[in-house]
Amino acid sequence: MSFQECALLWVKERRLSQITDELYRRLLRLHILPAFDDLDLDQITAPRVRSWRSERLDATGAETTAAKSYRLLKATLETAAEDEAPPRPAAGSRRPRLTRVMSGRGRR
Repeated sequence: MSFQECALLWVKERRLSQITDELYRRLLRLHILPAFDDLDLDQITAPRVRSWRSERLDATGAETTAAKSYRLLKATLETAAEDEAPPRPAAGSRRPRLTRVMSGRGRR
């Protein structure tokens, strides 16, 4: 999935107020998507994000806008990572410890 698809879906699924929705879409359009739109999620690395953030600060001088854009980018990527993570065990259940399973001494 491309970052653009992921980001637009993220905003849509949030059911934000009209003002917040417009703000996020504007941040995406002006600051985030020009740098990341066609990239797959796994192509967005920490060094690339740091470089993008630095470039945004240099180009705009707008620290607040750069910070808001960074937080939106981070939230989008964190949600995508959570969606790709393997499911966690149900509350109250425990995974067997690898050492016990490997030694044949698992819970009975």
